[in-house]
Amino acid sequence: MTLRNVSSPHTCAMRPTGQREEGSVSEAFWPDIHVDLAGACLVNFSLVHCRIDVVTCDHATFIGETICRGLICDLAFFQGATFSGHTDFRSAVFTNDVWFAYSRFATDVWFHADEFYPGARFGRHAPLQGVSFIQGAKFDHATFSGSATFVEANYTAGAKTIHLEGAHIQDLNAVSPEVTKAPSNWKSEVKPSSA
Repeated sequence: MTLRNVSSPHTCAMRPTGQREEGSVSEAFWPDIHVDLAGACLVNFSLVHCRIDVVTCDHATFIGETICRGLICDLAFFQGATFSGHTDFRSAVFTNDVWFAYSRFATDVWFHADEFYPGARFGRHAPLQGVSFIQGAKFDHATFSGSATFVEANYTAGAKTIHLEGAHIQDLNAVSPEVTKAPSNWKSEVKPSSA
């Protein structure tokens, strides 16, 4: 299955500033929506300013830009996903868990804050182990409220690094909510890869 230019008024509780009346929500918005796109091929995927209860994109392939700026989501699963173009999660809010384990970002990925958007906010658990950040990643001024791990994360030799400058880590000793109760890992274990 290949989906192109995905975005829906059914998932959009908010519109960019200036495009809606203060406090209004689109009448087409469906609350508590679950989106399952596991294994899909998604072209120019956008969830800009969408509110989704659960999104599952495990092993999905994202071609072109993936823009999830301002996404509000309770649970998100992107395990083993491949992102081939620019990926933007600035101002995304993951209120519970977000899983990126063993995903691959071929170009730049943004979770950082800048003059236009706040940094992404990660809730209870954010496993990023084994993720390949081919051109690095920006987490500057992102907020981690619970556990996170970057064990086995890697980037291509000579590429930008993984930036965590100014990131707000609420509990350095937070443990995974999983059965293993693994501790968060904030150490610089990121190693250059050959791919």
